[in-house]
Amino acid sequence: MFVAHARVAVAATAVSVYLAVVPASSGSPPPASSGHLSLDSVVGACNARDAGAPGWRRVRIDLLDGETITRTFTVVNVWQRGPRSVRTLYYLEQPTALAGTAYLQIEDLDTDLSVFLYLPTSNGHVLSVASEDLGEGLLGSDFAYTDLQTLLPVRRYRYRAVNRTRLLDRPAVAVEASPDTGLEVGWSRATFFIDEESAVLIGADYYFPALVSSPSREPGKRMRVERMERVDGVWTATRMAMTTARRQTRITLLEARFHLGAIDASLFELESLPHLQRSLEALAKRATSDPHGS
Repeated sequence: MFVAHARVAVAATAVSVYLAVVPASSGSPPPASSGHLSLDSVVGACNARDAGAPGWRRVRIDLLDGETITRTFTVVNVWQRGPRSVRTLYYLEQPTALAGTAYLQIEDLDTDLSVFLYLPTSNGHVLSVASEDLGEGLLGSDFAYTDLQTLLPVRRYRYRAVNRTRLLDRPAVAVEASPDTGLEVGWSRATFFIDEESAVLIGADYYFPALVSSPSREPGKRMRVERMERVDGVWTATRMAMTTARRQTRITLLEARFHLGAIDASLFELESLPHLQRSLEALAKRATSDPHGS
């Protein structure tokens, strides 16, 4: 297997879309209130929460022009976690032209995010997505690779301003984060909203470098969990949206199974990316035939 490091990796499957205006100001939380909260405990609780690993899910990603869906993708995720790391597979089922495209995302609290890409046309070669491209939209959507992490990154990030607020009509904690100088993630400042009960990230406001000094101080893009519920005892978002001043991307959970039991660790290695289809079909059959994930 050959692994190439290439900036063209992101563009290889990107879908170029130009979407009409979707208001970015909806869903703003009320002003945060001060509280005696420990920053370490808030971020730590989010990263230690039960994310249902090992887990399997199928989601639909819709790109919207107003309320009209212009492009749809169906993606299967499988994830496994260690004490301080998470490995997540993304496998495209639809559209047919992109079926078989696969990503491996490696999160580790002690290292930077790594993403690897396999294209069915790459003759078995696996591409490493360049670090400066991790803030770009996945498949031409408004969700970047860095937006889809299970863990809140702590290495090379600064957190501050822990306050209580409300979002989704639920008590939440707001924390402000900034990447270290030189770390390119697509934004220069973000406010993360963490649900107090479940420790799930239910919202995020991202401020781009050109907008930090803007008088309006409006975020360049805004993520909101629109629905969440407990599935197999695990709190999970069932619909979430990323909205910018011009467009919106919505992710809807179609089905999911959590705590599946042992999954062969080799599934999450680079060598497996060109050969995922058969393994994921077997895993999907196992997941959907066992509603309790045992």
